[in-house]
Amino acid sequence: MPKYRRTTMKTTFNGHPINTGPDKTPCDKRILSTTERVMNDMLETHSRILACTFVVRFPQGYEPNGNTEIKRAMAETVKECQREKPPHKPSYVMVKERSTDGGSHFHGLLLLDKKVVKTPRKTLEILERHLDRAVGIAGQNGTDNQGLVEQCDKDSNGNAQRCIYPVHRGNETEFNEAFYRASYMAKLKDKDDESRRELFCSKTNQKTKKEKGQ
Repeated sequence: MPKYRRTTMKTTFNGHPINTGPDKTPCDKRILSTTERVMNDMLETHSRILACTFVVRFPQGYEPNGNTEIKRAMAETVKECQREKPPHKPSYVMVKERSTDGGSHFHGLLLLDKKVVKTPRKTLEILERHLDRAVGIAGQNGTDNQGLVEQCDKDSNGNAQRCIYPVHRGNETEFNEAFYRASYMAKLKDKDDESRRELFCSKTNQKTKKEKGQ
């Protein structure tokens, strides 16, 4: 494991429960800290939000150019949402991972203004459309790249699982439920390569705080 990767095997991070699992899989503190910061920033602006976990997979045989395609798609998604009536500005955290087949995929946390958005479905559809354009191979074989963006509503065995969490400002229980679910993005698993995970997120008004316990 690289020396610059700061990890924790504790069951909490800054007082919030995290998903290290029964095998105490290490979690990346940088990803946890970023997730906490983006969630807190969204709740400073909005009294109630929706938190949704999702995954981005690329067409078979397609290797993304770093974070270029997903960053472009996320930026265009935010712009389109700001033009909607009523407008809203999503926030997000994205983590790139290496799949077992050697390809890449992204895990994401999408945060939405619950006063305006009742479900993340439309926002994720907008993201998929812009990602399809960013990938630039839509229309091959007469079909678009459907299924690029999916809610994490099923586990690895195909069983239904929760992926949408309403969070009200000041409600620690709701915050912890969403944070615990999102902490999956920070888990280090055997399939990870030796390079640092590629992490990016929406801009926030908060300065990155020094992680507790370091």
